[in-house]
Amino acid sequence: MKRCLIFFTFFLVAISVHAQGLYGGLHIGGNVSQVDGDFYAGFSQVGLSLGGFVLYNISDPMDFQVEFLFEQLGSARQGVLILRTNQISLPILLRYKLPITLSDGNHTLDVQAGLSPGYLFSAKSEFNDVTDQLDRYDLRAIAGVEYRFSDRGSVLMRYGYSVISFLNTSPSLASNLLGPGKVGLAHHYLTLAYRVWLTGR
Repeated sequence: MKRCLIFFTFFLVAISVHAQGLYGGLHIGGNVSQVDGDFYAGFSQVGLSLGGFVLYNISDPMDFQVEFLFEQLGSARQGVLILRTNQISLPILLRYKLPITLSDGNHTLDVQAGLSPGYLFSAKSEFNDVTDQLDRYDLRAIAGVEYRFSDRGSVLMRYGYSVISFLNTSPSLASNLLGPGKVGLAHHYLTLAYRVWLTGR
């Protein structure tokens, strides 16, 4: 955890050094999630989504974006914890500014998509630590839309789903198909976040 905090500090320093074409800020939000393959449906697990982001303007209207996030995912049923994972995610995305004029012309709407590698550092069920039953590394596909309402603020809504199973034990208890002939567990979640732009585009 200490290494994560050090890395995040360097991350914020990097975006404060406003190189030409480089922008960034803070990401403050939450996830609602479920785990496909554990027999429980519904986005019932609520967790944090906190960190920062940096984007590089490739050419109008296209940007390359990298984020560093602490995220909580998992599943629950009727308020009872089934699985809670705490992990570091590194979303890597392309974002495209839609040619839409909103309000006074200073508002923008961006769509974004990419992959989010993750590293698990702890996981628990209702009664037990289950970290060793899960892969430390996972990979998710993500896509979303971001509404920029000022130079310093925006709202993000994002959808994510595991590309591969994050279960590293016998998959016999997991039923969902993640691909032809594949079974396991998959993160399935929605993110809603407020973004504070420290350097505005």
